[in-house]
Amino acid sequence: MDWLLALFGPAGGLTGLIGGAVSAWFKMKAAERDRDAKRELRELDIEMAKLRMQEAAQETENEIQLADTVGQWNARQASFSAAAAAAQATTSQWVADLRSATRPILTFTLVGLAGLTAWAYRDNAAVEDYVSTAILYMATTAVGWWFGERGVQPRWAK
Repeated sequence: MDWLLALFGPAGGLTGLIGGAVSAWFKMKAAERDRDAKRELRELDIEMAKLRMQEAAQETENEIQLADTVGQWNARQASFSAAAAAAQATTSQWVADLRSATRPILTFTLVGLAGLTAWAYRDNAAVEDYVSTAILYMATTAVGWWFGERGVQPRWAK
């Protein structure tokens, strides 16, 4: 029995040392995993902060562009209003009325001439081609130009 104690006595101490070392190694690995997880969380927090800063910078830039656009539209509207007021102040009312009626009168006249020409010369091909082409050219040019000359105004600026 003494030989059994002699054999397992030091072995028990050795087993205890090995068990303590294994336990310490597992604790060390767990602590290392915790450090890595915390480091990854900090890196994610830093990345999120960078993204928030980029988002704030983009939002500020968009607000600046919007303010610039609104300022341009307000300046254009003020310029048009000033020009209209100056035109009203320097001309008499009948001149202003005649000027504002010129486009509609010419539009209806040219469209009417185009229709009348097409109807009147429907049997004479030579005259019809020449006259109708000229009047249709004038009518489409005038109408297209006048409607195309209108300024495009966004809905929010009305």
